[in-house]
Amino acid sequence: GIVGQIVITSGSLTANGAVNFASNTTDANQVITVTGTGNTTFNSSVVTTAQANLQDGTLSVTGNGSMTFSNKLTMTGGTVSVSATGTLNFNNADAFSYNTGSVPTVTTNFGSTLNFNGHLTTAAALTFADGSISVFTGNATITSVSLVFGHLEINAAPTVTLAGNISVTNNWTNLGGTFAPATFGVTFNGTAPQTITKAGGETFYNLTSNTVGPLTLASA
Repeated sequence: GIVGQIVITSGSLTANGAVNFASNTTDANQVITVTGTGNTTFNSSVVTTAQANLQDGTLSVTGNGSMTFSNKLTMTGGTVSVSATGTLNFNNADAFSYNTGSVPTVTTNFGSTLNFNGHLTTAAALTFADGSISVFTGNATITSVSLVFGHLEINAAPTVTLAGNISVTNNWTNLGGTFAPATFGVTFNGTAPQTITKAGGETFYNLTSNTVGPLTLASA
């Protein structure tokens, strides 16, 4: 484990083996901080136990690698990139904040997996790639300006609440959790047939279908 901070202001860091960033009392607020044009590439598993703050530069997960944020990730700039077989885990109850700042970027691919155990807040437009998979594993409020998911999945236990409109370009799967739309809408706007799956049916406040193919309601 690495105790303390990794601060990247320029240059590149590549990790090919497992990396664990442990927090301590003096460096509990920032474990990974990218403030310059530096690039950090992870080819295997990475776990952070304190907050990660990205202002500039790039954090990349390649191959079958994964990166786990045990505390909140806040982006005010820079880029987080995950490969088609890579995974991002946001494990905190306040999981991910995507702020305006200097226009941060999240780059996903067809097959990328993003696991959210808590709240997802976006203050700027954010689009996850068509074919990427966003899984809500814990209670979460989705606060969005313009947020587009590929596949969206809700696990069996969580309650997922909307605090903004969202769009989905692939399938919606609810494995038994509770979806609370409040007064916000979900737009299905994929370029292929899409399916909404939940045993007993799903509840939406405002559902818009702009999909090219049919939108099918299915029971698990």
